[in-house]
Amino acid sequence: RRVHGDFASDCTSTFDRKTGPISYVDYFKTQYNLTIDGKQPLLVTKPSRQDIKAGRTTPIKLPPSLCSLTGMSESMKSDFKVRKDLDAHTKLNPTTRNKQLYEFLGRIHGNPDVKKDLDYWNMDISQNLLKITRARVLPQEKIASWQGDEHKNVQFWDYDAKAADWGGGFRNRSMIRSIPLDKWVFIYSQRNKAEAEAFVEAARQVSRGLGMRINDPIRVDIPRDDAASFVTAIKTEGTKHRDTQMVVCMLSNNRKDRYDAIKKYLCIENPLPSQCILSKHYKKKNLSVATKVVVQLNCKLGGEVWAVDIPLKGGLMVVGYDTYHDSSSNGRSVGALVASLNSSCTRWHSRCGFQHNHQELVDSLSHSFRGALIQYQKLNGALPTKIIVYRDGVGEGQLPAVLDHEIQPVLNMFKTVGGTDYEPQFGFIIVKKRVNARFLKTNGNGNGNGGNGNGPLENPPPGTIVDTDVTQPESYDFYLVSQSVRQGTVAPTHYNVVRDNLGLKPDHLQRVTYKLTHMYYNWPGTIRVPAPCQYAHKMAFLVGQSLHAAPSEALSDYLYYL
Repeated sequence: RRVHGDFASDCTSTFDRKTGPISYVDYFKTQYNLTIDGKQPLLVTKPSRQDIKAGRTTPIKLPPSLCSLTGMSESMKSDFKVRKDLDAHTKLNPTTRNKQLYEFLGRIHGNPDVKKDLDYWNMDISQNLLKITRARVLPQEKIASWQGDEHKNVQFWDYDAKAADWGGGFRNRSMIRSIPLDKWVFIYSQRNKAEAEAFVEAARQVSRGLGMRINDPIRVDIPRDDAASFVTAIKTEGTKHRDTQMVVCMLSNNRKDRYDAIKKYLCIENPLPSQCILSKHYKKKNLSVATKVVVQLNCKLGGEVWAVDIPLKGGLMVVGYDTYHDSSSNGRSVGALVASLNSSCTRWHSRCGFQHNHQELVDSLSHSFRGALIQYQKLNGALPTKIIVYRDGVGEGQLPAVLDHEIQPVLNMFKTVGGTDYEPQFGFIIVKKRVNARFLKTNGNGNGNGGNGNGPLENPPPGTIVDTDVTQPESYDFYLVSQSVRQGTVAPTHYNVVRDNLGLKPDHLQRVTYKLTHMYYNWPGTIRVPAPCQYAHKMAFLVGQSLHAAPSEALSDYLYYL
């Protein structure tokens, strides 16, 4: 819980009980036999929802000496040794996880009190983990690049299917569509001049292999690296040239106020693609980090990087929608929608809105969806004939509200855009990342998932589909393991198809979903969710954490939030 200090009171202050007023010192002594210092101030926190339901509506006050910090501080998060020690306990590999589960089952069945309680409720817990024999693995996807809209000189990239990572030889592959970066402004503090030159050299070197031209920037070195200095430099130098394509700022650290100020000005007040980089990555020429930055620059200019074969040609649009809490306003959240604009799903249109309640969310979703359809029609000459929506950010208990209040307004909106005869084939899928299910794969010789659970196990490979045994018989749902992990047990993603008149077989819809997990340009590999969901999350996060206002629509066709 979040707390603040009440320095006007201390632990000798009193609060009311049924038996009358009592001080905090006396309460903890009589109730728990604890002696506390009466001079310490009190910590104050708001009552939780559970507290309010129980009748406690006033602020809760606690002695600091009896409280402790929870979570991890920023210094702990940045400490590699701390994270490594923590991962050893929280990221269990499949074999260790399997062993601990069987030990837990053994304790349950060996405890008479537990057995008595289970018998009372007429319940039984199996002594073995569930064996799934009908899971399957989808074929490995081919990552392709080409030149121009005519798809000339198509090249397929080789990569390890088990790792689902094609970043190894990425630097020597041309991107699908590269936007020349002819006019860009590079702002950095005077003390980071050496790192700035190292970045320019590395970026121009790797851009040649990626098929992108990057000219020498307009350099602006500033005496100080605070937020005001950067914004002033952007206003005076960064945006005074009408043909400026990009503003790049080199920062000395991750200070949030400085980053927020830069993004607010360049996303809202004077919309222009921007990139912030950290000087620590360029103490020496770093080609790996520079490659990622060049890809981001190309995406923010409207370029395209790679593609997979999506056979649903002729009018397909895929949409991702996610929400994120606005850190500057209590009770307000950001809803972000990202929609594809072409059949290969390599170009995207992004919009967002704010809402305080579910009705405002529905209005925001419909408004953003409408803008995406209009832009699709503008670029393609026709509206999409097949639309697949991946809805992320649905918490426990929110599914009925989504079913009752989101889908029909979207269907009604279609008619306001395309007329009464416009009825595209439509699919609405709930994406859920927070699932308890874990799937463990035997090593192929029959060991691993029987008896005492001592056999070696491994993570299922990317592309694993589970749509039997652990899915709901009354629902159209499935689990997909789309990513690979180097440590721990891989977490599947659950997909619940709540609306479907796409005319696709389940296997085909699952394959399209898996293909889309390859299309996130910020990572040369597969991710946990379809790319439009992750793009929507990135946009909602930027707006909710830094902008706190809708970005300019002039940036809608660019992945400016990467």
